[in-house]
Amino acid sequence: QFIEQAFADGYITTTGVAITKVLPPIPLFGRGKVNRELKKNIVLEKLTEFFNKYYDITSYGPVHTAKVVRYDDEDYWEQAAEDNG
Repeated sequence: QFIEQAFADGYITTTGVAITKVLPPIPLFGRGKVNRELKKNIVLEKLTEFFNKYYDITSYGPVHTAKVVRYDDEDYWEQAAEDNG
């Protein structure tokens, strides 16, 4: 659910309780506190890599609208010829 929400939002949430649901169980206090921050950063880094790799191909990613070109459209081909010099 965490990564699905990230795709819907368009970014990874690095604060709040949502990230704690994807982290492995680690003590909040004592010796585990340092390891908890380190583990959180490692998990966030991996999730960010995954997100950046796949966001564009999800239904949430940027939508590219294809332009329909008719081959008998002389104005289009004249403009294309001018653009390509």
